[in-house]
Amino acid sequence: MTRMRQCVVLLATLTGCGLSNGSDGYCEDLQPLESSGDVSGVIRTGYHFRAYGMSIASLSSGRVVVPTCSDLATLDAFGQPSTRIQTGQSLYVATGADDTIYATTRERHLIAAAPDGTIRWNIDLPGVEGVVPSADAIYGERTDFAGADGRPATSSLLAVDPATGGVRTISSAQPYASAPHLIGAGPAGGVVTAHETEAAVTVRHLDADGTPRWTLTATATEPRIRGAAPTDHGVILFGDAGSSIAIGDFTITGTPGHFLHFVLAADDHGVVQWGYAVDATLVSVAVAHNGDALLGATDFADSSILVARPTGIAKTIAITGDGDQYLLGVAPASDGRAWVQFSSFDHDDLSPARAQLGSKTFTETGDYLFELQL
Repeated sequence: MTRMRQCVVLLATLTGCGLSNGSDGYCEDLQPLESSGDVSGVIRTGYHFRAYGMSIASLSSGRVVVPTCSDLATLDAFGQPSTRIQTGQSLYVATGADDTIYATTRERHLIAAAPDGTIRWNIDLPGVEGVVPSADAIYGERTDFAGADGRPATSSLLAVDPATGGVRTISSAQPYASAPHLIGAGPAGGVVTAHETEAAVTVRHLDADGTPRWTLTATATEPRIRGAAPTDHGVILFGDAGSSIAIGDFTITGTPGHFLHFVLAADDHGVVQWGYAVDATLVSVAVAHNGDALLGATDFADSSILVARPTGIAKTIAITGDGDQYLLGVAPASDGRAWVQFSSFDHDDLSPARAQLGSKTFTETGDYLFELQL
């Protein structure tokens, strides 16, 4: 959810934070890469394309859903095209536990679709970049940006009925800087929010009425909890801070003079079970079918996928290259695999966008979608 709260660097590079309707010559549809694997065993299948989508999501079958400039494309567990869902140009996509697909479009609509492509409902949802499906509702954060008349930016939390598309407010509009922000779905329903100050961040698991189920407070210098993903027994959180961070009796120690990046797991009562520092700037989290946390990291030049377990980072897959490789999304597949999308583009028009993944080099600018063996 982090990228929903800022003007994304990638979009700024391509469009100046404006949205294209796909007629600017940039867009290209999914094209299978000639080779569907590499000698290191990292890549299973891959696609190159150009679009303005900022996320991917997976279905229980292992299929992945990816926004293109004209629709949503789903690819099956073998990387073969399956269904095209006529949503128009979508920016963010998410999937529910029942495999309903939710997409926000450039026209600021929220569309719900069945996996076979049938549109279930389509509603106006202005001010909401992306949504978080949970067991009891579809949650979104509506941002009303500051106006020329001096009106401050505000933020409010919404819940959408998954059956009808009906919208209701669960947290009224507050000044953006002091409002709780949506960071992910809660365990067994509800949503997880983070409220930040200079010395503390408060994480709450809210139910569908906005009532807290549990509260977790972390103290540090400028602490941030930037994302959350539910597990069978709680939630995985990631964030950063300007110092060591304390969460109740649990402390993650940072290196003096260096920014701390961390991942932690809390149970369904908000009690921290494990956590540690990570040597990477984390931007996303997803949970694999075996319970591993799949962490996405980027420094806007290179990116990586980290497999996190209670005992530490079990594996790191690096995406490097001469240009800039910006991670857009990670979604679990089946049988120890994951889908990964990143954008590769020239660095300040000086370094060509040669992306390196496993033993393969890719020279085209634009987006790449890979199914990786973890």
